[in-house]
Amino acid sequence: FIDVAASEDGEVFIVRTSGGQYSTRIVRLVERLTEDGAGVDTDGHRYDWVPVGNGVIHSIGNGTISSGFIALSADGSTVAVSDYMNDNDSGKSAGLVRVYRLNPATREWTQLNGGN
Repeated sequence: FIDVAASEDGEVFIVRTSGGQYSTRIVRLVERLTEDGAGVDTDGHRYDWVPVGNGVIHSIGNGTISSGFIALSADGSTVAVSDYMNDNDSGKSAGLVRVYRLNPATREWTQLNGGN
């Protein structure tokens, strides 16, 4: 299972992966940087896709089937991750939504809402 979302300008992508039941779900965010060494786009510019912050924003591995959605803000600085089959303190398949924002000074992700 793979889910992908992009920023409005297409320079930031978020990818959610899962191997299915009893596996860890991971959300990673990458951005395209124009630098030497990675490849050449149609305009002849060199580019590379690099992790934003620590790369892994959200990870769950509690034995539920990955189910839910990801969303990325237009500017690529805010991410919402849902998992409606997640087991948490509220009960079996209680679900969850986590929202993260990129701190521009530290380039690290901060979870905006509390809890699991």
